[in-house]
Amino acid sequence: MSTLPGGGYGSKNGTSMACPHVAGAAALVLQAAADRNLSLRPPQVRELLAATGQRISRFYGTTTVPRLDLDAAVARVLAGNVPADTPAKLSLGKAIVSANAAPLPFAANEVVKVRL
Repeated sequence: MSTLPGGGYGSKNGTSMACPHVAGAAALVLQAAADRNLSLRPPQVRELLAATGQRISRFYGTTTVPRLDLDAAVARVLAGNVPADTPAKLSLGKAIVSANAAPLPFAANEVVKVRL
């Protein structure tokens, strides 16, 4: 269910409807991690949500995707069973940028323009 322009509610589907649910699940996982004094990076949250999701078949059984299981994800975090933090690396020609090398010089909510 979603609110509709002009008032009322309606049923919708697709990524536009899934994104708020996944964002909320990620926020709750991050809060659970913070409560345990753990720090998770986005790739860890993604892996955790995918690993704890319930597998469902889509597209006539040709594809299997996980459905969010927030209870399982938060329980795993509270048990301290979180995915390992692997350094994310981005290759820019000869330069290698590592996300674990140093704190980034901008906040996560800032727009950063990169000129290549």
